[in-house]
Amino acid sequence: MLGDKLKFSNSLTIMHHNIRGLRDKIDELICSQTSNNINSYICLSEHAAEQDLLTLNLKNYYLASTFSCTKYIGGGSCIFVRSPLQFNTFVVSNFGLEKIFEVCAVQDSIEICYIIIVSIYRSPSHPLEIFITFLYLLELILKTFTITKI
Repeated sequence: MLGDKLKFSNSLTIMHHNIRGLRDKIDELICSQTSNNINSYICLSEHAAEQDLLTLNLKNYYLASTFSCTKYIGGGSCIFVRSPLQFNTFVVSNFGLEKIFEVCAVQDSIEICYIIIVSIYRSPSHPLEIFITFLYLLELILKTFTITKI
């Protein structure tokens, strides 16, 4: 099975997949969404794509948030949202650091609560200790989201 799934309710699912290069796996990603396991959100890490994300035609999904590397090859994180879900995207790329803390995020509301979906990628070539020192950025990102009616 492609990725890990977490169910929040009967109608909301999130899939995360460290795709390790989207370019060679677009067909696999599309096929995974044509089965009975349709995800509300698809979070990809290590997509290693910039322009490919913008032109990717993942039927019934919108590219909601993304972080792509500009100095290095590889890495990145992105979140696709299934249509017609309503969501808020906040620009959090200014919190991102290539190879250390590559982050993107969206906010949604389900039933009586709000959820924030954050996708973070850390390159294994950088020590975990460095990543941990930057976790304060996650708190700052969560504080940028306001509880607003979607």
